[in-house]
Amino acid sequence: MQKTRWKFIATKVLIDQFGFEPIYLPFYFACTAALEGRFSIKSWRKKLEDEFGTTFLADCMVWIIVQTLNFRYVPVIAQALVVNVVSVGWTAFLSYQTHKPPKNKIS
Repeated sequence: MQKTRWKFIATKVLIDQFGFEPIYLPFYFACTAALEGRFSIKSWRKKLEDEFGTTFLADCMVWIIVQTLNFRYVPVIAQALVVNVVSVGWTAFLSYQTHKPPKNKIS
């Protein structure tokens, strides 16, 4: 029974991390730039080249641990609260990543 529970948790975490995040992060960078009136395909691609790897690695380091502990030890009724509390810090990090100047400016 315990083995099945960990398998279920691992499946949920892996789907969240590798199914959702690779789509979400580029979308986040694009939407943020568009809402600030500075979106272009060229700058978006540059931002992805510069920041996607670092951001995704940080995402894996934070969310795999958080979600594993969340799904294993937190009652279902409180899981959204845990995610929202961690999201405050995560959103600050994403904002920092989004607003860093590019490594090599595009002319």
